Amino acid sequence: MANHPFDSLYQDFFGEPPKKSDKSSGSRTPSQTALDRQLEELASLQADLQKRLKDDGVSLSECERPATPKSASFDGVLEEVGTTVWGQDDFLRALLQAFRRPFLLTPPADGPKNTLLLSGGANTGRHYALQTLCTCLYKRGLLPNDTITVMDLSLYPTPAEETVFYQDVYAALKSPSCVLLWEHEDACAPLCLRVIRDLVMQGHYQLPARYVEQKGLLVAAGTALAPTTVSCLRAGDKYFVFFSEKGPDSLAARFGAPFMAHVTDCCQTQPLSPEARQKIVKRELTNLIKKARNTLRLTLTWEPEVAAAWGARYREASGAEELLQVGQDLFLALGEYCLKQETLPDKPLTLSVKDDVWMAAWPDGKPFTLLSPLSDTPNSHLDQIEREWQRMIGLQNVKQTIHELQELFTVQQRRRKEGLKAEPPSMHMIFTGNPGTGKTTVARLTGQYLKAIGALSGGQLIEVSRADLVGRYVGHTAPLVNTVLRSALGGVLFIDEAYSLCRGDDDSFGLEAVDTLVKGMEDHRQELIVILAGYTKEMDEFLRSNSGLASRFPHRIEFPDYTGDELWQIACLQAEQKGYQIDPRCREKLVPYFTAVQAHSARTGGNGRLARNVVEAAITRQAGRLIRDPKANLSELVPEDFALSSDGEFSK
Repeated sequence: MANHPFDSLYQDFFGEPPKKSDKSSGSRTPSQTALDRQLEELASLQADLQKRLKDDGVSLSECERPATPKSASFDGVLEEVGTTVWGQDDFLRALLQAFRRPFLLTPPADGPKNTLLLSGGANTGRHYALQTLCTCLYKRGLLPNDTITVMDLSLYPTPAEETVFYQDVYAALKSPSCVLLWEHEDACAPLCLRVIRDLVMQGHYQLPARYVEQKGLLVAAGTALAPTTVSCLRAGDKYFVFFSEKGPDSLAARFGAPFMAHVTDCCQTQPLSPEARQKIVKRELTNLIKKARNTLRLTLTWEPEVAAAWGARYREASGAEELLQVGQDLFLALGEYCLKQETLPDKPLTLSVKDDVWMAAWPDGKPFTLLSPLSDTPNSHLDQIEREWQRMIGLQNVKQTIHELQELFTVQQRRRKEGLKAEPPSMHMIFTGNPGTGKTTVARLTGQYLKAIGALSGGQLIEVSRADLVGRYVGHTAPLVNTVLRSALGGVLFIDEAYSLCRGDDDSFGLEAVDTLVKGMEDHRQELIVILAGYTKEMDEFLRSNSGLASRFPHRIEFPDYTGDELWQIACLQAEQKGYQIDPRCREKLVPYFTAVQAHSARTGGNGRLARNVVEAAITRQAGRLIRDPKANLSELVPEDFALSSDGEFSK
């Protein structure tokens, strides 16, 4: 019969372990038989208690942690992982030490196995190194699996996501993975950060309400009677890994100095060495050859200068990303070439590079271009946008400001490619001016223009108003604003009549919308451009509603009212877009009319909308004239169609 878990307890009271039952001997006394029965009942109760604790998210005690197989060893792990993770020897050594720590130094019973920080520049191999090490330790029996659960904390930017956060953390802690990865803590709500801080420092977090588990999810129990409830989150037997490009100081600023005392290992990657870059190039070149053979049925060879030119694409600011991108671009270029060919020679295709132009050639054939210089690829879409800019009437100061922003971004790109410090410029803008002065059109073109030059990834224009941002009840506003912000990432968020968001100090919902908008702009300053538009006076008052609002918008552009001559040009352009031409004789009457309207009522006259309304009214009058004179030109608008009186006014 196996030892009971309470044998040691028996020995503490009676001085010797209980004798095991031998049912065949028949020598057991009634008291010994009763004691055996009680021990079995206690063992059953213990097993049931452990099951309940596990169901409630409570970790196993220290003595119950899975034992490391006797054959498992850390010997040679560093060398094995180093065969695929290159140029980060110090980082790998520190990372291995962090994973080895709980095997040598027993961690707290309820806390994480270990808490570590991985920092360093983007694309320096942190994720890849972590996964490679976990896989290696799993194969050696040092970890029960190599699964990594990722908690993206940017998904919980406000207290409104509190319940969802509890559910996701509970699921992550209950998952079988050995590693729980926390990233983007700088975009997480402070309430959620407190949960993580308690899990690391105390090993548990007391939930503010009672929950029950249903299909792996936490559901609020309320006042309902439930046999088992979850009221506490426990760290469990996992490694807690934090990712931060900014290092320990950034983590301390978010979680506090006492928290950092529990982060026992800080591992930082370094820029890739020339040797590591060449290894990556050789690996990517080998992958390209395999993909070309398996997918495109191409046999590739290369000239000696290919590897050197490939390695020269490395930039410290972007890490290995540029090196990986070369392989992707070449494969796509080869694929496009194959699509255009009916048959391909059964011979090897040789890659070469000259003046940063990537070429390919068949044996005894003329080389052809695969890729032009990657940094100077012609952009036909940019040319189209430039032409649209030029077609816009007036707005010279607006065009100049946008052009200066483009020049600034281009220079920052050049600095980044040269390995110099390059801060992405803030491009949030305020457009002020009367209605119809082109603010929405310029916002749309700005998004497309900045996408074409590489400043934005999406270029879409998301136009919203107060109804899209201000909620109808408490707790509704912040999620609305964050949803809109996420939809605009990579593009432009345009808020017309932005002053309507906040209607005085008593408008708590509007003030919350502004505060959430300001925070979101800061969190996503490299992924989003916010443009606020409205009347000049009202915008000045609105900017005072939040002390940090005005400083977030370094570019303020005033849209002037159109002159009479500019409105004439706009009218001609709009008529052309509708398939009409305006008789030049109309200019003599239309320009004075437009000038008079602008002088007396530019704010209510509509500016560009005034020209559009005049053209549409003329098209309507032309229809009546054409009925009376079927032989007249169907596409011409004459002075009669504009119904201008001798004094330049439209007849009623």
